Amino acid sequence: MASPFERDNGTTVAVHPRMKKLAWLVALSLPLAACVVGEDGTGGSDPGGGGDDQGSGGDPGGGGSGSQTSPNTITADTTWSGTFNVTANITIATGVTVTVEPGTTISFAPGGLSITVNGTFNANGTKAAPVTIASSTPTGFHSGFQVPTGGNLLLNYVIQTGGGIHTLGGKATIVDTYMSKANGDFLIMGGGEVDMTYSQVGRNVGEVDSTHCDMHFDGTMPNIIKVTNSNISTTSYGLMLYHGTNANLRDNNWFGNQVDVATQPGVQADFTGSWFEDTAPVATGNGGAQLTVTGLSPTRLTAGPR
Repeated sequence: MASPFERDNGTTVAVHPRMKKLAWLVALSLPLAACVVGEDGTGGSDPGGGGDDQGSGGDPGGGGSGSQTSPNTITADTTWSGTFNVTANITIATGVTVTVEPGTTISFAPGGLSITVNGTFNANGTKAAPVTIASSTPTGFHSGFQVPTGGNLLLNYVIQTGGGIHTLGGKATIVDTYMSKANGDFLIMGGGEVDMTYSQVGRNVGEVDSTHCDMHFDGTMPNIIKVTNSNISTTSYGLMLYHGTNANLRDNNWFGNQVDVATQPGVQADFTGSWFEDTAPVATGNGGAQLTVTGLSPTRLTAGPR
């Protein structure tokens, strides 16, 4: 299987013949609880599989290589490297920055643990040495990142599996990152800002993903949405868009999933330049959603992690 950071384009990868037909459904109001847990993924090899390093020791929350174990609250700027074991729920305090060095593995112990980012979490991988974020067991799950108002999550060349990202007024900036195998939805908005480019949510063609929705954008607070030059793939739903004004969803590949666009007034999304496995999206019903679907690509784009 190709590296997760090898471009996935129409000249090198064929769409799997059994992929579900891309359907554009209409929902006036569907609660977040409707996104249920899907089946556990059992397809192909896992480029972002969970590690099993349960070592301990090191300076909790401190820098340096080797194995480190998490504190409950991080109150001073710190650097993670080597293997960092998340053994309890972590809160990064307001004004505090956690920097994750290239090649670091962040390993979540069982129990649905999460990292709440009130400050800044900067995972700064490279193509040759991505940051890996996963459960400590190959088939395990975790609760990923919670980003409240004021929080700032930065992912650059990251492979994240087993748990997703939930903005609650904060900002998530995601570049050259591969995400899959959540126990429910992966990228969830309850307000805030998402800026994702050159990334992939969902598995590669022909593989199975446990994630239910690649992206579920909802919430009563203003949402600022940019998802461009990315692959949205192989889950039950690629997108559930229930709240978002002027959402920039241009130049993406959409395949192997369904999309549900709410039709209530104020929902706006621009899909210009994107490629769709099936027909382009259409908002129907009694609502007032505005979708721009002109200038679509007739062939699959070169998109996803570079």
